[in-house]
Amino acid sequence: MPLSKQISSHNLIPGMKYLVDIQWNITNDLRLPTNHIVTGTFIGSSFVKGRTLSFDSGLQVLRSRSRYEMSFLIDGEPCKLSSANKIYEIITPPLCEIAGMCKLYKLPFTMILKNIYIRLLVSHLILNIVRNRKENTDIPIFYIIQICKK
Repeated sequence: MPLSKQISSHNLIPGMKYLVDIQWNITNDLRLPTNHIVTGTFIGSSFVKGRTLSFDSGLQVLRSRSRYEMSFLIDGEPCKLSSANKIYEIITPPLCEIAGMCKLYKLPFTMILKNIYIRLLVSHLILNIVRNRKENTDIPIFYIIQICKK
């Protein structure tokens, strides 16, 4: 079961953090050879109308296509990205549930029993997190390390 879910660019909520897999340039006409994965806070989206060139004979030439652009706040700087890029929702469990997992690993049971119990617990937690997506906060890694050391 994946820990993040791909979302359409039209369903993004301003102010929430998302994981963006950048594959396309801003004009959607060049796919980049390598993917760049960044996290950013969604600001908003805008529609950029295509431009045409008209001649006296009635011929119209398309100079640029219409497209949607998304604005993200990445590392404190606003950045416009193409809506053709893949966007994933960041799903993180609460700190108390991570602490419970760490405590579970320290119990004096065999690893087989621990793994079975943890798989059941993780699938239950992921379902609860997906249902209650209102709180979408990132947990700093040093908190998790401190909890697991206790």
